[in-house]
Amino acid sequence: MAYYQVGTAETKEIYDMLATKELEQILASLKQVKTSPDEQAAKLQWNC
Repeated sequence: MAYYQVGTAETKEIYDMLATKELEQILASLKQVKTSPDEQAAKLQWNC
């Protein structure tokens, strides 16, 4: 996405800043859709 936004001739700092912003947006999206821990989760006993 960064190359699309600013091209390929920018500095490392610009790409890092854009990547940080993108990852922050991704994290915010994941936090919106996360589920709470299942209170009645199955309890398995593995006899291996």
